[in-house]
Amino acid sequence: MHRCLQVPEILSLIFLQVEQEVGGKKTLAGLARTCHTFHDPAFDVLWYEQEDFSALLRCMPSDLWDESESGHRGRSTLHTLKFRRSMVSDDWAKLGRYASRIRVLHLGMTSLVSSATSSVVYLTLIDLGVFRFLSIHRPSGVLLPNLRHLHWLYSPGEIFPYIHLFLHSSLSGLDLQTVVGMSDEERTHFLSRLTTSSPNLVRLRLAGTVSVMGLQQICRMRHLRDIRLSLSSVSATDLALLAGLSSLTRLSIRAQQHQDITVQRLRLLCSQPFVALRHLTVYGLNLESCTALLRWISPSHLQELTCDIDRSAPVSNVSFEGFIDAVAQSCSHTSLSYLQITDSAPEPTFPELHLEAASLRPLLAFRNLATVVIDPPIFIVMDNSILQEMALAWPDIENLSIGGERRSLRGYKVTLKGLISLIEHCPRLKKLGVVLYATTEIDGEKLANGVSAPSVKHLRFARSTIPDNRALEVAAFLSALFPQVGHWGLSAWDDNVAANLDEELAEDVGDCELRDAWREVIRAYPVFVRVREQERRRSQKEVQFVVGASSSRLL
Repeated sequence: MHRCLQVPEILSLIFLQVEQEVGGKKTLAGLARTCHTFHDPAFDVLWYEQEDFSALLRCMPSDLWDESESGHRGRSTLHTLKFRRSMVSDDWAKLGRYASRIRVLHLGMTSLVSSATSSVVYLTLIDLGVFRFLSIHRPSGVLLPNLRHLHWLYSPGEIFPYIHLFLHSSLSGLDLQTVVGMSDEERTHFLSRLTTSSPNLVRLRLAGTVSVMGLQQICRMRHLRDIRLSLSSVSATDLALLAGLSSLTRLSIRAQQHQDITVQRLRLLCSQPFVALRHLTVYGLNLESCTALLRWISPSHLQELTCDIDRSAPVSNVSFEGFIDAVAQSCSHTSLSYLQITDSAPEPTFPELHLEAASLRPLLAFRNLATVVIDPPIFIVMDNSILQEMALAWPDIENLSIGGERRSLRGYKVTLKGLISLIEHCPRLKKLGVVLYATTEIDGEKLANGVSAPSVKHLRFARSTIPDNRALEVAAFLSALFPQVGHWGLSAWDDNVAANLDEELAEDVGDCELRDAWREVIRAYPVFVRVREQERRRSQKEVQFVVGASSSRLL
């Protein structure tokens, strides 16, 4: 055996790559049995992350457990693992050899997608009595001593008390899904216990609403670097508590209500907020509160900023422009690479407020933006010139979407020809979402000279308009400009309201015509792509033939 293969670190890197291949887990199991040198590194990789807890339980003596049918889901049979008898000390011996290798555990997953067949595989369910036996008969020490990250996906409240089996001082990450039937007092009590059982947590992600008392317990965990939580009501005092976590680099907070959030109040409570913060996501605040938050943390070195605006709060052009100015003045122009400004309207809306896209010009100072998604409760009136300015300002843009959930009652100003500037200046563009007036005023010769974006895989044109009887020309243009968009990558008029338009209603007739025209574009697009590809291959063969013939004459 080569000496390199006797180095555990090298073997671990090789086995990690093996695991990513189709059937990788079976291959690793075989490698572990090949020789003593491979045994531990292969098993360490094989058991590192477990999505099926029953796999570990089945390592215990076969007379201890039983797996039986417990129902059906579609054509699949569901199974449940139960214990047949009480546990004894010898039952833990074999389990311990594998339990110590688990670093990441997903508890409560019911299914996963097989990497080998891409089909859904239903996992064995764990009977509640199993957790009870583990809790009663567990020997001294920790069940999974090297567990670093726990994903708790169980929703029934009766299972939740047994989460203590997996909590210990070395746990660094906890993702907790909503637990049905848990009161605010019970959640706060659990968070209080968590500060002592797992004081070194660096990542905490909680589903369900956390009370003010619960937030105070969370902020006692001083090592936290990544927090995601939902609060029933967010105030300046709550934000100041979080701002005191000096290691916090990532914060995602959802507010059901908000109050007393002004820049003056925030500065009074904390003068140096979020000193390490790099990723900020805020849901449910109004524009004024978001603006105050950004001005409070200024100057910041945010790399990602997401603001999902409270759609129930009144919005004005002035408040939106003030927010854009706050983003431009508070965030570093070199570090910010991800910007998302949206509201969570479930369907396309018809906002009364219209704002010229020139109001977005302060954002052009951010030269390293890779993702820009701007879809506020105001219609941004885009045109070809501002789209060109964005293309020049953001050469590294990969995902650009502006106004994808809106429909303006005015005429659109971005045409198909306006997309060419993005192709010329943004070589990394992968996703594009804009509202178009899909005219066909294009320079056919320029397109024939090779202006295209093979990197683009997704196009979303929302409720764009299209001239009468021009669907095929639009499809031909898009196939030339974006030749690699996948089967599901092109969409327009795909929301639920558009799908249910009634052609018999007079107010829906125009919309039905636009929807049906875009459906024709989507049907024709792949046909044009195939034709262009055939033409390209034929041209290549002709060139090769001419070159070969010329070479023969020279010889």
